[in-house]
Amino acid sequence: MNTATVGIFGLIFLAVFAAVSIGFLICYIRVLVALFKREGVGLGILGIFCSLYPYVWGWIKSTELGLKKIMIWWTVCLVAFIGMWFVVLAGMLGIVRNPVWKKALEREMTAQQASFDQIAMMKSMNNVKQLCIGCITWAEDHQGSFPDELDDLFVDKYLGTDKSRLMICPLLRNSSRPNYHYQGKNITSATLGSTSVIVSEWTDGHGKHIVGHKDGSVSLETVKQRKKVGADPGSAKPEQTDAAPSSPGGNSLKPAMPQPAPSATPPPEAPFITLSNDDRRGGLIHRVIFPSEQMPADTDNYFWVVEFPDHEIKVKPLRAKAPFWMAPPKTSGTFKVSIEYRVGDLKRAASNTVDLIVP
Repeated sequence: MNTATVGIFGLIFLAVFAAVSIGFLICYIRVLVALFKREGVGLGILGIFCSLYPYVWGWIKSTELGLKKIMIWWTVCLVAFIGMWFVVLAGMLGIVRNPVWKKALEREMTAQQASFDQIAMMKSMNNVKQLCIGCITWAEDHQGSFPDELDDLFVDKYLGTDKSRLMICPLLRNSSRPNYHYQGKNITSATLGSTSVIVSEWTDGHGKHIVGHKDGSVSLETVKQRKKVGADPGSAKPEQTDAAPSSPGGNSLKPAMPQPAPSATPPPEAPFITLSNDDRRGGLIHRVIFPSEQMPADTDNYFWVVEFPDHEIKVKPLRAKAPFWMAPPKTSGTFKVSIEYRVGDLKRAASNTVDLIVP
């Protein structure tokens, strides 16, 4: 059925609907007038507020007052009126179930989400830009040295005291903690190149972060080399006890913690796992992504370590073909997710820890 035919049927339906409504109103008024004359003002006013009373009263008095034809037409209009409403409801249900309508709605929702993400991206890049400018201003006042941490900038002279204004990334929709990581410690104005200073925790799903550079420029790029943020668990060596002086037999004490097997793959340098909220058919998917460019050749000794909202800890092997951990369906709360390198009794943190918040 083409659009013109649908339009014609729509006009016919509206015309019939209007005629039925007018007929219903005329019959109602005729019976209501008779009700006022026969039963008085009190019951007449009741008939105004409750149309069911004049309808029942009219049938009871139809023979006595000569209202039978009026009541028959009123009944026909009433049945037609109810039937047409059922047709309207059925049509609306058909539209909702129509796959074409569903696809159009999905396209509209996708377009709205893309528009929101674009605005959030601009806001996030502006946050990184202001943080970089704050670092540059700081360096001008401190012999070219960048601050040791971003907290130094949140004073009236530089970025103001409202830390949440710049440190919360609108792309992550997570206001519980800062979403940008600072890499500018030990950087000076004399440092060559476009060194990355600010890196967003958000990623676009392809390993690209919002990166702010020493010169104040901001771009979306893959960050392969990162300086440590706080402790660098991936570059730390296994903790060992000092060997005691040699015994007369020449034997020394063994280390307190066993060493990895010679064939084991050493962990990479502080891989940076990130959050990703993806819109899929059926709802939002919450997951944590391991950067593919830092995936070790052998993942046998790497494990996802997840602390669930009820504080239960579960361990799952890291697989190169599926470099992400996804929150179980129908769960909510805060999941603390990280990567551990395990060989024997040795357990070593091999990534940062992220909070995956599922509403």
